[in-house]
Amino acid sequence: MNFKGLATGAAMALGIALLGAPPAQANVILTYTGNVFTQVRSPYTTSDRVTATITLASPLLPSQPETPVTPVSFSLNDGVQTLTNTSPGTLAFFNFGTDSMGNIDAWDFAVENNSLPITLLIMSLNDEDGINDTGMISISQQGANFGNPGTWKSVPAPPLSNLAGLGVLALAFLWRRRQIFGFLQ
Repeated sequence: MNFKGLATGAAMALGIALLGAPPAQANVILTYTGNVFTQVRSPYTTSDRVTATITLASPLLPSQPETPVTPVSFSLNDGVQTLTNTSPGTLAFFNFGTDSMGNIDAWDFAVENNSLPITLLIMSLNDEDGINDTGMISISQQGANFGNPGTWKSVPAPPLSNLAGLGVLALAFLWRRRQIFGFLQ
């Protein structure tokens, strides 16, 4: 076997190894889709709802009582405003609880922006607060849904090693293709 064939084989082997490597830390992306607001004051409408994307550094544990969690990142929207972990003046707390399968069955969190105007998003499903999704710009401008929780989905984020493995395989393929067909010279 010549050097070029050996190099191509080594690159492909490295790519396959990277694809199969366990991630050092597996991020999990939680998404929430609330039901439409049933109580509204302009600018909110009955078409608005709370949605959320929250990235955690690791999955929630099964049978976890409602526990404070610090997300890697978050983005919440109520149809009128979007608050993220990078929004200036944003304060947030997140609590999650899970059932025996690790599915979210309790949550309580608020994200508040202290910039003017003050904005607030609250999502809750627990015994103390009942069930509510609320978006608010001020006391006179808000939308809410009480007693009708939305749904959560949890998706593992693709590990960085998979992306690196695909990149190495693509480069090996292009290099091999160039050798066979004379492309990319």
